[in-house]
Amino acid sequence: MASTSESSSSSTSVVSTEDFLHYLIIGFAFSAVLYGITIMQAYVYYRRYPKDDLWLKIFIALLLIIDTLTTAFAGQGLHTYAVDDYLQPDKLDTIVWSLIVEDYLCIVAAVLVQFYFAQRLWILSHGNWLLTGMIAILALISLATGTWICTDMFMGPSISLYATVAARVLAAICSGSRALADVLISGGLCYYLHTSRTGLKQSDTLIDKLMMYAIQRGLVTTICQGFDFITILAFPTSLIYLPVILILSKLYIIALLATLNVRKSLNPATAGTTNVIELESMPAFARAPETVATVHDSEMMRSRGLIPMHSRSSVIAFDVKDPDLMDETNKDKPILPT
Repeated sequence: MASTSESSSSSTSVVSTEDFLHYLIIGFAFSAVLYGITIMQAYVYYRRYPKDDLWLKIFIALLLIIDTLTTAFAGQGLHTYAVDDYLQPDKLDTIVWSLIVEDYLCIVAAVLVQFYFAQRLWILSHGNWLLTGMIAILALISLATGTWICTDMFMGPSISLYATVAARVLAAICSGSRALADVLISGGLCYYLHTSRTGLKQSDTLIDKLMMYAIQRGLVTTICQGFDFITILAFPTSLIYLPVILILSKLYIIALLATLNVRKSLNPATAGTTNVIELESMPAFARAPETVATVHDSEMMRSRGLIPMHSRSSVIAFDVKDPDLMDETNKDKPILPT
């Protein structure tokens, strides 16, 4: 495997060390702010959903650990340049090891979040291997190219590596594959949620909200990845994309936590209404607590034409035998994917 560091000597482009420090400071500032938002979202999650599955809680804890490490490593790298190597501009050309580790952990965090949404999409689509497989392959491509780049950085930790053609191509593939995976995730969620429509106003309104959240979830990360992709190829001697790299993993983690935390606000029961659909165990999100929260009594549910879908789920379906609740075109269509 040819190393991108070997081609650095043949590159005529030179990356400005001054720009490197400027963009590093900007990126760390935004990263610190987003880290605070991540901690707040995680606190809300653990307080609001104590009965979520253990594996999901562990997964969120793992992402928090990674997010904490990326923030700490970015801070250590900035401290090295601004304090330890103060008035030593020649050392600015060397990439600090902590920034390399931070970059790799960011890539890992993004891939983990994409795999989570791919797994949710696989459930929602009733096992669509083609779509979820494409998402998994794209995520693995971004992980592989990111690993390649970080390995070359360890072997030749010079800022000039960023200007080499090989490094820029690998970085573009990494960003492009992640962006495409985000598009497939958001598009897939919207499509399968749309196919769950029944023609009933209450359920369709909630599905519309879920589709909007799915679009918003992928919009920010896709825009950032697109900006990363374009600037890497268009400006070979500029590190204008460095702040985006420093905050990208946090955007993924915040998107996941926001998706989990919004369940209760979309839950009509907690809002004091009598809507018949509980969204907490929607396959696009996470499994709900082991209670039926939309009504207080199972007999009352059945008298209203409602059926609990699962003993461990608070998803409620309309009784398809009740002609007053289903129109002629939707009698055979479930309110939510089972």
